[in-house]
Amino acid sequence: MNLYEYQAKEILAQYGVPIPDGGVAGSAEEAEARARGLAAEKYAVKAQIHAGGRGMAGGVKLAATPNNVRTIAGELIGSRLVTEQTRKDGEPVNQIYVEAAIDSVQDYFIAVLVDQATGKLTVLGSKAGGVDFEARAKQDPGSLRRCRSRLRVGPRRGCTGVSEGPGCRRWPAAALSGDPWGPGPCLRQDRCHAGRGQSPDRDTGR
Repeated sequence: MNLYEYQAKEILAQYGVPIPDGGVAGSAEEAEARARGLAAEKYAVKAQIHAGGRGMAGGVKLAATPNNVRTIAGELIGSRLVTEQTRKDGEPVNQIYVEAAIDSVQDYFIAVLVDQATGKLTVLGSKAGGVDFEARAKQDPGSLRRCRSRLRVGPRRGCTGVSEGPGCRRWPAAALSGDPWGPGPCLRQDRCHAGRGQSPDRDTGR
């Protein structure tokens, strides 16, 4: 199953995860209208494709005004975006996502994937996220933690994150638990280890 960013955010919002206000648009005019409907001082314009690495490839841009949003959207929609995770000819950009741009205090990387070798869920996490995380993870594999085994997924209160295992420090509770955001899904895991030099983007299935 492939999800665009805006679809994933819609699902997260259903479980109480706070996300910036935003909306999807299929044209430059619609993107400008979306921006004018947001109570924001600046905007993020994001190409919607089924691949990571968009920010480093020019697929995520900031805009100061709704007019700027329209210009950027016009450049992205109808283009092909080439990233490290796409084919050589890239992926077509048919729609963009416009959201209120925020200044982050701390960036985390969290991913829940299906390990094609075992068929089990795998959680990847790092306290050092950011737009260039995947490139940095290749240079410093120890910054990426990988947890495999059975996951218990369900609404829980007071969850503190993913349980530690040998060699695995506790991951940020705010990134994986229902609290402090309120009732929501909580993932708990019983065995973790470091990433062993593998890239977070292609070594496991999505």
